[in-house]
Amino acid sequence: MTAAGPPEPSVLGSRLDESAAPVRSSSRALAQAGLIVSGAFLVSRVLGWVRVVVIVNGGVPGADLDAFFAAFRLPDLVFQLVAAGAL
Repeated sequence: MTAAGPPEPSVLGSRLDESAAPVRSSSRALAQAGLIVSGAFLVSRVLGWVRVVVIVNGGVPGADLDAFFAAFRLPDLVFQLVAAGAL
């Protein structure tokens, strides 16, 4: 008696390739990834603008508001260099 093992590669032939799920081309996948990053960048910028509008209209005194904006300068600069520079 012989042990049943996996079929010989010659028996499978090209059927294995036909039954596999279709693979997206690398250029299409790259374009989709670029759109996702661009969309996330846009959403981030809009939410940042909403944050500024809410804080400015929230009645925060002038000195505290200046301190808030000064604290966010460096993180915003790093974000612009990394995210916007990548686009």
